[in-house]
Amino acid sequence: MASDRYGEIVQAATTLFSKKGYEATSVRDIADAVQLKPGSLYAHIRSKEDLLGAIIERVTQEFYDRARPALAADGRSASERLRAFLVAHLTTIAENLPSATVFLHEWEGLDAERLAANRKERVEYERSLADLITEGVKAGEFRPVDPRLTAKAVLSLVNWAYTWYSPAGPLGVDEIADYFFDLLVSGLGAGPRAKTVPQPRRTRGVGAEGETLKRVRRAVSRTRA
Repeated sequence: MASDRYGEIVQAATTLFSKKGYEATSVRDIADAVQLKPGSLYAHIRSKEDLLGAIIERVTQEFYDRARPALAADGRSASERLRAFLVAHLTTIAENLPSATVFLHEWEGLDAERLAANRKERVEYERSLADLITEGVKAGEFRPVDPRLTAKAVLSLVNWAYTWYSPAGPLGVDEIADYFFDLLVSGLGAGPRAKTVPQPRRTRGVGAEGETLKRVRRAVSRTRA
């Protein structure tokens, strides 16, 4: 039962940190959210900072758990694995919007030791993506690019989804991944549309523009209206 109570507290803290920010959220805010007195809250947690650490550790692990099989060298082309990575990363954000918001926006509130450890994990995650891009360049799928800088660009593209993605929106994760994939391979492809670079799954056989791209344009038009 104690673990259930702790889970409730972590969930409440996640919601508050994602909406108000870590610094602006007080221990009293968290206690009020779970109907406890601030003093009683400490029977379940050590500190507000520990809650931030727990949230970030959990979602960090989820990013890794989804990305590893997506990036694995298992006979698929670098392009196929890049698209799988986009789906994996965006899915983690979409299915964990509040905690992903904390992970991407509040992580520097960690104490020095945890911050250094999490920064190392982020660097390793980025390096795994850079290694994939290096493979694609060597295989002739991608044009010669700086793998590390390109990995940063890819992560910048997908990470900001936490600020605008909505489960009720007109596009699902796969469709957004297809659109981003199309943007990336248009810039990475070793030619106008390299034969080694597959068309996004949902755009095959539907013309040059692709149904997904049409849906994106319609969604953007509705947003502007």
